[in-house]
Amino acid sequence: MSDTLKRLVRRRELRSIIPLSDSHIWELERAGKSPKRIQLSPRCVAWDLDLILAWIEKQKAAGNVRSTPPNVHLRKTRPVRPCAQEAVALSTTSKAPQG
Repeated sequence: MSDTLKRLVRRRELRSIIPLSDSHIWELERAGKSPKRIQLSPRCVAWDLDLILAWIEKQKAAGNVRSTPPNVHLRKTRPVRPCAQEAVALSTTSKAPQG
């Protein structure tokens, strides 16, 4: 066995090191863009601290690389929320005249 001990960090400590949401960390792992978690038991996962720190240094060296924006033409539906003026206009025209 090696002379150095590997340090594992749990989710709370990982989140203090990497300020990303749990779902974003999971997506990065699934895409192979970040270190994978280690399943210690059915309800306990951890990450290798050395791999996490190496990944952070790699991200720093890569610089501020922007991802490509989503292609809005591939959407199946268009999420549209009326602005405040349109909402007021719609609510006043939908009321039946009283008389």
